[in-house]
Amino acid sequence: MKGKISLITGFVVIALILGGCQTKTQNKANSSSSDTKVAKKSKTARPKPSDITSTLNRIKGKFAEDQQTRTNGGELTYSSFYWKNSAWHWELISEKRGVIADGKVNSISIGKAGNPDNLRMVSSSGENYSLKLSVTGEFYTIQTTYKDIKGSYVVGDTDGKWTDSAPAKLQASWRSGFEKTRTVMGDDDSTYPYIKVTFSIMPDSLTGVNVLYKSDKKAKLEGNGWGINDHLMSKQVALNTYLLKSYSGNELFSVYKVEYVSSRKIRTRFGSKLVSLTKVGAGQSYAVSNSVGKDTTNLTKEQVKKWVWSDVRKNNEFTMADYYFEQFQKDGLLYIDVRENHDSKNMKAAGAAPSVSPRAALYRINENGQLEKYKITVDGDEWNVVSDDYSE
Repeated sequence: MKGKISLITGFVVIALILGGCQTKTQNKANSSSSDTKVAKKSKTARPKPSDITSTLNRIKGKFAEDQQTRTNGGELTYSSFYWKNSAWHWELISEKRGVIADGKVNSISIGKAGNPDNLRMVSSSGENYSLKLSVTGEFYTIQTTYKDIKGSYVVGDTDGKWTDSAPAKLQASWRSGFEKTRTVMGDDDSTYPYIKVTFSIMPDSLTGVNVLYKSDKKAKLEGNGWGINDHLMSKQVALNTYLLKSYSGNELFSVYKVEYVSSRKIRTRFGSKLVSLTKVGAGQSYAVSNSVGKDTTNLTKEQVKKWVWSDVRKNNEFTMADYYFEQFQKDGLLYIDVRENHDSKNMKAAGAAPSVSPRAALYRINENGQLEKYKITVDGDEWNVVSDDYSE
């Protein structure tokens, strides 16, 4: 009996193993078939490369209308560009009326020299119409011949709720390093291929200056300040990421998406480039013009000494020879420790204690090529910008 039981048990085990192999084979086949179907589905769901996709990919999603273009008693509408059934579509909706207008995008004519793009549309009811689209930074404006719709929409604004002014930690002047002019301005300027951007976030407006540089990054062309704007508003859209918008009269002037990296650094987009900017200085509130041709990020030791001396000598009866200028690197920045030379003739005549060299001041050249001076205050230590431009 025991032998028979063992035989039957062995048969069952073999059968189970064979059945398991068959099941695995079927599952593998089914899995392969399923994977193939999923792959095909994801492939068809991806927007096809085209001029339409290049234009609409940047602004796809459902976003709220700006307060200045709302009509019908301030009715909040939402504009949505999306990809579905192998085509781009647009829809305008509101909570009150539901779908107000819709359409499938058939073609696009790219606008030249700042002119709007023109989308050829067909509504779900079969009506052909055009939609003029102007994209400026982080917002876009639409105008249709269908139902005469016009409005501005901020990319990333999903509820239409904003706060007056900008977060306190962003309120400062920020400056970029050297960037390529064509990526920031959209122009391929062979005479001035490089640019530095100063971006100032004030309590009620956004200001700034673009300074263009020649290929040697020394000779430069002063840029004009940005246009007058006011009524700065903000909203947080992610951790340490904010939308900032301001107005010129009753029209939306600009919208920037700003990432707060640290107390010394932010990132935002200018043109086609995501640019890192460093705070100008704790003692300098907002934008200061750069007007000299010397590249202060590439000075000799003697030039550094002369530049620091130009600040030390203010209201000072001593000469450069009466000080030591000790230079050292720290955290990628150049520091200059200015100490009194008590062995000098003038210091001795003034009765300075021999064999010591007390610190007179501490300077550094920051990431933007500005000269900063160290200061101890009741609120703590701080670095103040004392010179934007090289001087002797």
